[in-house]
Amino acid sequence: MRTNLNTQIFIIYIGSVILLEAVKITQSYFKIHFPTMVLAINIFYVFKTFSQQLKSNKKTSEYNTYTH
Repeated sequence: MRTNLNTQIFIIYIGSVILLEAVKITQSYFKIHFPTMVLAINIFYVFKTFSQQLKSNKKTSEYNTYTH
């Protein structure tokens, strides 16, 4: 029972160390790539709204050709 508890504590310790390292890596990665990521998200959002606008314009023009 005692060894089982020790292994559990060890596993938790290793897991927390790995988690901390992952957080550090992620933070350093975000410091470098965060502006690029934000820019990419903005471009994607603009493109999405633009394509939706094009689709709605196309639907409106089709509607106009059918009604008039």
